[in-house]
Amino acid sequence: MSQPFYQKASVQVSIISAVTLLIVTAATILHQRSSLVAANARLLQDNQKQTQEIQRLETLLTPFRTIALQRFSGPEGEALKKLADQISALDKALDSAEAELASVKVAASYPKMRRVIDVRPNGIEVVCTGNRAGAHSEASSSSPISELMQQFFESSRKGDRLGAIKALDQVITTMPDWPYGYFYRGAITGNTNDFKKAAELFSLVRSVEITEPEPLLFEALTHAFLGDEQAATDSLDAMKNTHIKPSDVNLLIFPPHCSSNLLVKFNAISAELGMTPFDKH
Repeated sequence: MSQPFYQKASVQVSIISAVTLLIVTAATILHQRSSLVAANARLLQDNQKQTQEIQRLETLLTPFRTIALQRFSGPEGEALKKLADQISALDKALDSAEAELASVKVAASYPKMRRVIDVRPNGIEVVCTGNRAGAHSEASSSSPISELMQQFFESSRKGDRLGAIKALDQVITTMPDWPYGYFYRGAITGNTNDFKKAAELFSLVRSVEITEPEPLLFEALTHAFLGDEQAATDSLDAMKNTHIKPSDVNLLIFPPHCSSNLLVKFNAISAELGMTPFDKH
């Protein structure tokens, strides 16, 4: 007797369901096995890296271990700690010695920078008498770069850019530590490296506690050209109540773009000097 159709269909559905379940289960097991194999491979790789790192550190530690055991008694760990403490003390002593050396270098550079900064932005040398802290008198005289700076100012006013640059190149060759030469050259050519060199030299002037207003003003202008308006503001604030003599500055060159607050400060100084800023880059 043949089975009814619906019974056959039911059996077939059951078989198909069972086969499908087996396939899904097998696929899941295979996927999990693959994931486990991959995870195991990663763990083995990480373990190898850690083993290599430990071996590298052991190699680096070997000479220190040898020195520690030769110099100090006791267990290896204790000897290594004593050696580390000694190295730390030597490192602190080295930092202190470097700071002292820097202070000595700054003190030694004072006479040189004093001489350099006494050549004012107009190229005229001002000979100061007296000490750093006290009042001093001044006497003006021509410096080796006075004539060259006059050539620069004249060329700038006439719009002779090449002539101005040529004069400044000679100024920098004649007095390579004079920061104004680099400032003016950077302002005329737009060369950022000239401004960076000027900023470096103005910073040295500050480090030896030379606080005349002229270098502080030009330091502020230098930072403004470099786009560091906070440093520019700090330089202007350091000028306090000091005043620049109009005769010491022949030309002020302003950056083409700066904040309105900074521009107000620069304009106030140029008005005090009775000057019209030369703002051409």
